[in-house]
Amino acid sequence: MSDQASIRISRSEQGQSNCLKCPEKLDRRAWAAGFQGWELCGKCCHERHTLESDRRWQERSSRVDDLMCQAGFPPLLVSFEVRIPDAIRPAVPRLFPKRPTPLSGLFVSGPAGVGKTGLVTSLARAWFNDWARSPADMPTLLDDGKNPWKFLGMANFLYEFSMSGLLDRPKFIPEIRAAAQAPFLIMDDLPAAPEEEYVCQGVFYILEERLVNHRPTFITSNSTLSEVKLVFGERVTSRILGLCRILEIQGRDQRVENEA
Repeated sequence: MSDQASIRISRSEQGQSNCLKCPEKLDRRAWAAGFQGWELCGKCCHERHTLESDRRWQERSSRVDDLMCQAGFPPLLVSFEVRIPDAIRPAVPRLFPKRPTPLSGLFVSGPAGVGKTGLVTSLARAWFNDWARSPADMPTLLDDGKNPWKFLGMANFLYEFSMSGLLDRPKFIPEIRAAAQAPFLIMDDLPAAPEEEYVCQGVFYILEERLVNHRPTFITSNSTLSEVKLVFGERVTSRILGLCRILEIQGRDQRVENEA
C-alpha cells in the first residue's frame, strides 16, 4: 500500500475529512478514490491549479523569444507583432492539429516594407503564445525537445547556394533537408531573380516534401506568383498553390515612413 493511501485511510479512521487549507468539508467520494488534490476542497484545489498554471505560463513565456531566435527568426522581428487579419485566421498554425491539412500556409506578396515578414512572424508568435498557455499534460510539438519552427531567409540562402562551387554544394544539403522536414517553415523573401537550375531544384525539393507531408509553409515575396513562376517554373508555383493561400498586401514602405 502506498504512503498516500495509508495517510488517506488514517485520516478516514480519525474522521479528518476537512480541507488541509480551510475548514471546508472534502468530497468524500473523491477523497476515498484518491483523486489528485483529494486533500483539498474544490475551491482550494482550483486555486492551487490556477497558481500552477500561472507559474507555468510565466516560465514558458520567458522562453518564447529564445525559442524563436533558435528557430532562425531575426532578433529585431522576434518581439514584433501585428494584427492578424480575419481573412487569414484559418491559416494560423494550430497548436494541437488533429491532422495536418493542405492549404494551411500562406504565400504573402507585396511591395517592400509593407509588413509581410512581420505578419508571418506574428503567426509564429501566436503559436508560441498558445504553447505558453497550454496545459502541462497536453502534448505539443515541443515535447521532444526539438523546435518545430524554422525561419529561412531565402534571398541570402539562395545567393550563397548559387555562388557555391560544385564541391561546396553538398554542404547545403542538410539545410535544405531541415527546411523540408520542419513541422512549420517560413521561407522569407523568395526572390524572382534568375536562378541556376540546381537552385530551382533545391526549392522544388523543399516544397514537394512539404506538400506530400502536409507541412504548413509560409512564404513571403516582393513578387507575385506569376513573376515567381517565370523564374522557378510551373512545378514550383504548382506546389505553392497546393500548400498556401494567396495573400497580397498593398501599402506604403513602413521603413521609409519610420525614417521620416
